Amino acid sequence: KSNITPIEQLITPATKDNKWLDFSFNNKRLVVLSIMTLSVFLMLFLGGITGFIVGDGGGYSAQVSEKVLEEIEQNGNSRVIVVLKDAPDFNVGTDDTTKAIKIERIKEKVRENQDIVLEELKVQEERQGIENKFESEHKFRFANGFAGELDKDQLELLGNNPRVKSIFIDGLVHATLSTSVPLINATLVWTKQVGSVNITGAGQTVCILDTGTNYSHVALGAGLGNKVIWGHDYVNDDNDPIDDNGHGTHVAGIVASNDTTYLGVAPDAKIVSMKVLDSAGNGYFSDIESAVEDCTLNASINSNNISVISMSLGDGLFYPSACDANFSTLASAINIARGLNILVVAASGNAYQTTGISSPACISGSSSVGSTTTADVVSSFTNRAANLDLLAPGSSITSTCYTGGYCSKDGTSMATPHVSGAAVLMYQYEKLLNNRNASAVVIESLLKRTGK
Repeated sequence: KSNITPIEQLITPATKDNKWLDFSFNNKRLVVLSIMTLSVFLMLFLGGITGFIVGDGGGYSAQVSEKVLEEIEQNGNSRVIVVLKDAPDFNVGTDDTTKAIKIERIKEKVRENQDIVLEELKVQEERQGIENKFESEHKFRFANGFAGELDKDQLELLGNNPRVKSIFIDGLVHATLSTSVPLINATLVWTKQVGSVNITGAGQTVCILDTGTNYSHVALGAGLGNKVIWGHDYVNDDNDPIDDNGHGTHVAGIVASNDTTYLGVAPDAKIVSMKVLDSAGNGYFSDIESAVEDCTLNASINSNNISVISMSLGDGLFYPSACDANFSTLASAINIARGLNILVVAASGNAYQTTGISSPACISGSSSVGSTTTADVVSSFTNRAANLDLLAPGSSITSTCYTGGYCSKDGTSMATPHVSGAAVLMYQYEKLLNNRNASAVVIESLLKRTGK
């Protein structure tokens, strides 16, 4: 058909024999991906972000979340994200020849806004003799704002700065193969060839935001710079993304393990490991946002070829519809990545909810993923709602352990990398066939449209 894109040649009709099931929640079809193009699955074990903007912020000219006021009252300070006014146009368009120019304009405008407000704050602190100076933890590149820890005096100054739009809590997020890879028919895709090259993820990279990766694991390259080509530790602020929890290593193995028994969905893909969660599996939204920006800005540098950002984490709250307004800075970063044809995949969460999914999965630019069992039945723990995009295997998944060997885990966290790996195979297919990068919108649409 003239309206069928080349990468759709990877897809065969969805039938009962291919183990595709039809589930309806709120009269909207969810897609159980269990066939050639593979699936998706998000999990965010999370804890509570409470950064919703309320009222007029208690008399400040900017909107200030009640949670910020409560934390300062109780602890004397609060870790926050500051959103600025006069935001740039975040739409990068569809013309590949002008996207880079637009990205630079966005970065320049954001940097200008940040510098003005932070310099004004510095002058005011000096004038008022405030000893504990505000230091920004993150100056975002895409999002029109910054993050840091402030006290009551600094809140007074920033909250009444006419250039500041809102101040909300830098919320916490939490982390949440042997039978699953054949279940989604990844093994059939590996035998497909384009110009004598098998579709195994070669030449593609997944940027994984998690607890890090044990890059010394024999199934993950046995050393940094091999399968795990590079990474960053946002918890300790260094370039060693070694896993000290285990969650991230398990996720990485589902995507790209090259063990002969426990092969990942895209066994020849590379990994960029972004450690945004600590040894207890906890982290901050501001670190996630910075990691998304770093993945996006480095996507095409030094042959990284990052085509997917995978996030098996979340805030533990539940949103029945798009939550972009609640997470405006992170939504900007995710939407820019998507505009640059990077698929952003996130876990829906494991709290047995039927009326909402967690953040960042609820952000409209994310492809949200829930979990199914080996029988292609929705896992009971999966958060679901009308805004859930995809389902993939997430129950009893065997993958790489950070202490060595292999172990089994459950959760939407395990489902999400199945989708990430599936998308990588599709990106590789389109690149080999037509020497171009597939659209993230088309990839998600195909994954959703071919499930039944």
